[in-house]
Amino acid sequence: FPMAYTATVLAWGLIDFEKGYQISDQLEYGKAGVKWATDYFLK
Repeated sequence: FPMAYTATVLAWGLIDFEKGYQISDQLEYGKAGVKWATDYFLK
């Protein structure tokens, strides 16, 4: 469950603060992190 919570909070952060992630050039890293977690869950 801890990983599910972490992935959820990261995803909501990307949704709520997308502009900040874009400005700091971190949006792609955040998306990659969420994708990695969801791919892991689907295994």
